[in-house]
Amino acid sequence: MVRDIHGVKRGRNEPCWCGSGLKYKRCHFDRANQPPSPTSEVFKKFRKSSDLRSCSCPPSWKHECSGEIVRAHSLSKRQALGAVTENGHVFSPIPDPQRLFHYDDFKGRLIGVNKASTFTGFCGKHDQAIFRELDTEEFDGKASQTFLVAYRTLCRELFAKQGHVNSFGLIRELDKGRSVADQIFVQQTSLYGSVGARAALAELNVLKDQFDDSLLNTSYTRFSFKNFYFKDGPNFVSAGGFNPTHNLNGCLIQDLSRMDQTSENLFFSILPAKLGFWVSFLWPTEYGLMKTFVDDFERIATVGTAYGVALGFVENTFLKPSTWTRFTLEEKSVITRLTFMGVANDDYSGLPNALAFLANQYPGKPAKIVSA
Repeated sequence: MVRDIHGVKRGRNEPCWCGSGLKYKRCHFDRANQPPSPTSEVFKKFRKSSDLRSCSCPPSWKHECSGEIVRAHSLSKRQALGAVTENGHVFSPIPDPQRLFHYDDFKGRLIGVNKASTFTGFCGKHDQAIFRELDTEEFDGKASQTFLVAYRTLCRELFAKQGHVNSFGLIRELDKGRSVADQIFVQQTSLYGSVGARAALAELNVLKDQFDDSLLNTSYTRFSFKNFYFKDGPNFVSAGGFNPTHNLNGCLIQDLSRMDQTSENLFFSILPAKLGFWVSFLWPTEYGLMKTFVDDFERIATVGTAYGVALGFVENTFLKPSTWTRFTLEEKSVITRLTFMGVANDDYSGLPNALAFLANQYPGKPAKIVSA
């Protein structure tokens, strides 16, 4: 019988204090003296945990699946990414996770267009059949297109969230060779993060059922949307679903740590169009907080404001490599601040100033608004 890190007497064959379900001797016994996992091995395991492959079509269509699971573009390769592709590449302001341990932390990167915005979430048949309208027609702000952009985005978010849930089992292993205090911190962080991620995944699955029902019935009345058309050419393309914790004034609107409350989701995109681009918002009609978020955007809507929302809230955002090169140092600094805003400590206090700066740089107003 030995004492664990909490000072509790524990037999070597008893369950470990960390809740892994393993015997103490197979888990945290003598953990401080175990060799830490190499960084390369950690990233390899993380990638494997996120390597999910299945068709995201409605369950009643599963029997129709055919062809291999494809790398589906959540942003259409031709209609959206094509507007910001140069020499087969797009630029992402999000750094390569494997470079975060190097001196070039927080630098954006070039991504091959065939890999940008992809996830292995549809079979060949349903990727073509469901999204044919998006992939072959120019976006013009109508309800069916707005819904399909959000549907594809939701499916990608589900894949990402499931991968996130899977990763917490690996995070629990990151305390090898660390002090007792670090072991407790890692295990508590993993536990609390896992609880939150699983709750978010459950909420997204409820949303998926609603989206599936609308897709099957080609009826979009349970969703509200508002689309803004700008005559300027887009510097960015973007598509993502998110739970904004703060509004565009930087004020808290929902606390995602509250497990007793259902969070509200918003789907956003920037898509190129003839002689301009569309900024699109879609949300379940009963989500009143999301309506106020969109109303805030409409009140201050400019080209720069649209760019700021994409950078501050949506990871799936891309621009032309040459556009990034042309930006001034001040523009790059603001873009980087927006990209990492809220990542570490959910601090959006700098959001209003960042949006005001971009609005001053790109002041164009919407030429048309389409809503339902």
